[in-house]
Amino acid sequence: TSRPGIRTATPRALRSNTTVQSRANWHFAMPVTSAHSSIKRWPSAEVVLSAASAWARAAAEQRPDLIALGCFGSYARGAAGFGSDLDLIAVVGTDNRPAMERSLDWPTETLPVPADLLVYTLSEWKQMQVEGGRFGRTLRAEARWLAGREAMQRLSDTQQEPPIAPPSVAGEAARRSGETTTG
Repeated sequence: TSRPGIRTATPRALRSNTTVQSRANWHFAMPVTSAHSSIKRWPSAEVVLSAASAWARAAAEQRPDLIALGCFGSYARGAAGFGSDLDLIAVVGTDNRPAMERSLDWPTETLPVPADLLVYTLSEWKQMQVEGGRFGRTLRAEARWLAGREAMQRLSDTQQEPPIAPPSVAGEAARRSGETTTG
């Protein structure tokens, strides 16, 4: 058999100033559950894209090195739903920092949904388009430019090889023209 447990008492202490309850003095834009309901609300795609466009215009005014800023993924395709994050891409003139550090000074937390931002230099963007990898083709097919549309159109027009459309885009184009595709 086991011995009975020994009761111990922990003296109550005053809370330290690091555990004092407080209220935030700013509104966090992320979707939340209401305190009185289990229903979760998520902003509509129109609200998200409108906020992203305003955010992109502000970024263009603040960053003279910004060539273009856009979105790709579910919001660009019109397939966003509850819980979708916003995938953003920025093309800048130059940035000597490692790619993983470039998005750190872009305030994406002001957007109404979580956002992932990829920042490419112009030379990296051109190289990705020439190499034609799957991600580059997806970006070229899906990107919805929110700022710098004209610059990206000029860049696209100067590409020598037309992009290879992803299978879903090729299949949709064939259906529209009445052709059938396999694969």
